[in-house]
Amino acid sequence: MKARRSANMIHVETARRKLTPSRPTAPQPIKLLLTANEAAAALGIGRTLFYDLLRRGTIDSVKVGAARRVPLAALHAYIAQLYREVS
Repeated sequence: MKARRSANMIHVETARRKLTPSRPTAPQPIKLLLTANEAAAALGIGRTLFYDLLRRGTIDSVKVGAARRVPLAALHAYIAQLYREVS
């Protein structure tokens, strides 16, 4: 009988969690400089293609200390360039 009560209590607790509104979280700041992996993921392309675009100068990047970062604006400029090539 004790096992049934425990199982019932678990179901009640699960139901309470579903009914309790979650706390709103603070909005995350928008990153202005992305790593190459983040930028490639944002564009939906692989790392190899992304690094090739960087090497050819198709997408701009900046150095921050020893790290290379891609400005968010550079991704927007690349996408705009793709649209211009289509029309």
